[in-house]
Amino acid sequence: MVNYQLKRVAVRSTAGLSELSDLIHDEAFEVAAVDFDSKLGVVTIPFRRIYHGGPERLIQKTIFSRKREVDVLRAFIRIKHVTDAKIIDTEKIGTYTFDKVAFETETSQLVFMACPKFLLRFRVSSLAIEYEETQFAGKVLITDGWCWQRSRFVLF
Repeated sequence: MVNYQLKRVAVRSTAGLSELSDLIHDEAFEVAAVDFDSKLGVVTIPFRRIYHGGPERLIQKTIFSRKREVDVLRAFIRIKHVTDAKIIDTEKIGTYTFDKVAFETETSQLVFMACPKFLLRFRVSSLAIEYEETQFAGKVLITDGWCWQRSRFVLF
């Protein structure tokens, strides 16, 4: 990948949650891949980023749509000092996209909201979140229309 620096972000206060939300918004993760190590008090959420702003290749352009190819960026979020983890999954579809991250001070819970109707709730003793992009692996074809978007992953 040319001219793209892999990012690492550490969030230690609620002020950093806005930047984290912006980085992960609309990016996909698998529920089955969320790992909570209760002995260490660490939650790891691997996910893939396609809306990273890196280079893309135009494959096809028509009057009503365009098809582009983007490299898939592998990343993870690691949350430390977790004392309790709860997954609220009413839809049971397995793959979700992040919406936003919030911290509820009255309950000391870090909340990851995802679409559609999905919540990850982590009670934490202190706020310590690491965001890290690890590598590019795979490609995605994204077709944009006037009022719609479709994507297809080609992973390796």
